[in-house]
Amino acid sequence: MITPDKDRGVDRPAGFDPGAYVAGYRQLSAFRIGFYPVHRDKSPAIEGRLDRVATLDPIKIKFWAEHCHHRNFAVRLLRDSRLLVIDTESPCKHPDRLGPDGEMFLGSLLEDLDITLPPSPIVQTASGGYHRYLVIPRGLPIRPKIALWPGVDVLTDGCSVILPGSCTDAGEYRALRSFEEHPIPEAPRAFIKLIRTAEAGRGNADQGRSAVPRYMADADTSQVTRRQWWLLFRNRVFPVLLKATREGRGKHRLGIRVSPLRRLASVVASTWDRRKR
Repeated sequence: MITPDKDRGVDRPAGFDPGAYVAGYRQLSAFRIGFYPVHRDKSPAIEGRLDRVATLDPIKIKFWAEHCHHRNFAVRLLRDSRLLVIDTESPCKHPDRLGPDGEMFLGSLLEDLDITLPPSPIVQTASGGYHRYLVIPRGLPIRPKIALWPGVDVLTDGCSVILPGSCTDAGEYRALRSFEEHPIPEAPRAFIKLIRTAEAGRGNADQGRSAVPRYMADADTSQVTRRQWWLLFRNRVFPVLLKATREGRGKHRLGIRVSPLRRLASVVASTWDRRKR
């Protein structure tokens, strides 16, 4: 378990709790990181190099929050920070096209290689992806890499991550497992070695060339588990079916015949809408 430093020698203003505005302030302060406000388009709300202006100083955070009225914050991972964020993208991130399902690919990859990630803070992004917060083991440094695997980004030093509670043009970032509920655990060494292997572009047939799981490379669906089929349906089939069903509802009201499959999907879509409310 990683415990934060005692505010790293920073005096906290009396009666002010930075955690009220910056999610995970105390837990994340254990690492070489800094916080800074962002606009709704995720651009920095301050000027200067982020590695210099991002801070842990509660006085600055109080000024940003109470005088500048900033409510959206990001964390900047500074040089030699051991904090690791695994960013899995949603296939519906881009409205005009389907992209790779990072969550399904990561889950399939870990299952195929018999690696289990410990419970950790998880944030759902505005586009439907996920951020997992882990700690890099000592002696196994890794580099940041966008799209290390399809739909999977590895964020380390030099990267920025939007924190839960922030609202962007795409939507809200929500904590599914908060920093208070789960301390940030150390990542399994096998998982870090897998990342290092993929970054170096070496390894055997299973782990080389971006470490594609065997069944995905061979297109053998008999090896796909029920969970993977559910993830496939939820992230790829269901959004398309839901859109078609909502269009079908309008046609049904106009007297146009709707297929039995769409009637069944309409019930599912209605249940989904009620749950979202």
